Amino acid sequence: MPYLLVGTGGMIGAVLRYGISFILLPPYATIVVNLLGAFLLALLLTRTKRSLFFGTGVLGSFTTFSTFSYEVTQLSYIGAISYIMTTLIGGLLAATLGQKVGARRA
Repeated sequence: MPYLLVGTGGMIGAVLRYGISFILLPPYATIVVNLLGAFLLALLLTRTKRSLFFGTGVLGSFTTFSTFSYEVTQLSYIGAISYIMTTLIGGLLAATLGQKVGARRA
């Protein structure tokens, strides 16, 4: 059953990520999915400690380190540094915000 949860969630996350690539061009699509994924995963894990479907499945396939890495190699030095810093700092801020929002009691 766990494999079914992760696989089904992964299919949904991959399709969502693919859809965003039609709305935003690289590297902006990758930045958006990674920052949104950092926020949502922190929010989720603040409220529950385990989520195979949404955390591992949906968000695991929605976010992408491999595309980020490839895109960095395609940019100029200044562009690559800017992209790396935006992703790193933005991801940490998004995760922190997700934790704060998740810690609030509804």
